[in-house]
Amino acid sequence: MQRGRNRTDHPTVYTPEQRAKLLAIRKVRRAAGVAGFSGWTTAVVGALALPFGIASTVSLVVGASLVALGVHELRARSSLLRLEPGAPKRLARHQLALGAAVAAYAAFMIFRTLTGETEMAKAVANEPALGDMGDTITALERVLNLAVYGTLIACTLVGQPLMAWYHSSRARWVEQCRRLGVSPDPYAAIAAQSDNASAA
Repeated sequence: MQRGRNRTDHPTVYTPEQRAKLLAIRKVRRAAGVAGFSGWTTAVVGALALPFGIASTVSLVVGASLVALGVHELRARSSLLRLEPGAPKRLARHQLALGAAVAAYAAFMIFRTLTGETEMAKAVANEPALGDMGDTITALERVLNLAVYGTLIACTLVGQPLMAWYHSSRARWVEQCRRLGVSPDPYAAIAAQSDNASAA
């Protein structure tokens, strides 16, 4: 007699309908995971920017906007798990709105850099004793800001439309889940199992 033998000698065989259900659930859950990560990240970054709003109106506006966008995305994620037909488009529109907000902020910072309106440029201008060193600091800040915010705009113009397309493409899987009568929400699945057990 062999001990410790694996009881699952034969792999589980799924029917075509079961495979279709598992695939649809996996696709929707993955999209919900992406939306959850994006929503929480956006909201947290916005919350971290809010304290700087005491000294900067720009930081206050940016922080509040990011928090609002993050909360909106988390709500759309919940709608997605409830298989609401409009949830994928809501998430797609959110990504476009987020991209527009980030690109607008980066463009504004580039404008301030080119016009010498940054806090660093103003501080250097108020210290004429720095001389050539002040010009070097200002030039270095200009190069860094243009590189950072220019890259941010480029990444946003590419990344956010791709994310919008991704969420829009999940609509077919939402419809698939609705048609097959399955829920991607693990809590809903647990509740359904409990109801079935109680009925039995």
